[in-house]
Amino acid sequence: TPIVTQKYEVIIGLHDINQPVYGEQKIAAERIFMHEQYNAQTHENDVAIIRLSKPVTISDKINVICLPGAEARSENDTVWVAGWGTTSFQGQTSPVLKQTSLHTMPNRCGQIYGTYNNQKQVCAGAHGGGRDTCQGDSGGPLMYESNGQW
Repeated sequence: TPIVTQKYEVIIGLHDINQPVYGEQKIAAERIFMHEQYNAQTHENDVAIIRLSKPVTISDKINVICLPGAEARSENDTVWVAGWGTTSFQGQTSPVLKQTSLHTMPNRCGQIYGTYNNQKQVCAGAHGGGRDTCQGDSGGPLMYESNGQW
């Protein structure tokens, strides 16, 4: 499903919102495709693809990551998330890109959320809590390393 893209711009290679440095790339979104079977109630298929108006230039600070395969659905694998979201519930957003490690928890999420579908969703968290994504991190990456490849 296409989305109007006039107001969307992707900034690649940015670390600190308040201190832009050489090497960032601002690229307009040419087209955004939401998954045709996205379900707003269950959050199944909550994914989109952004077609950029020009190619990204790979550098020492900018690279690609792979899409996870079925192996990312196993229990207790380490994944990484990143974003500029709030650092506490309803707190201020961070001007500096934050990251943290989490673990995949499909079994636990299946117990907690009756609508969780391991084939269409990825569930991750921190054992014992204490770290997670927060408001403003939605749409950020969930990164998984497999055989030395991100």
